[in-house]
Amino acid sequence: MINVTTQKNSSIIEIVINGKFDETDINTFEEAIRQKITEQEPVNLLITAKNMEGVTLRGIVESLKMFRYLKSIKKAAVITDQTWVKIDAILENLLPGIKIDYFTPDHAKAACEWLKN
Repeated sequence: MINVTTQKNSSIIEIVINGKFDETDINTFEEAIRQKITEQEPVNLLITAKNMEGVTLRGIVESLKMFRYLKSIKKAAVITDQTWVKIDAILENLLPGIKIDYFTPDHAKAACEWLKN
């Protein structure tokens, strides 16, 4: 399940992932990016991963639609206290070619600053 928020006059899309990332989540994520790039481009992603269990097969298939937005995404900051290797593999498949950095929850402010620079 995901929760997506954006703010006016900010290039950052905030995404909180909790549990398994499925087809519905990919569609929610895609819609948020589509709407945000009509306001501002490129965009940056601030992803908080909690109890991430992976991506469903249908989620992977749906994620292929995201390739059309890759040129509109500059960076992604990932905040997690989980195993980065597992999350890294998932994100590399979903967002190839995007600059990605990882932060622990106590460095969330640094993640936001990294996206702004």
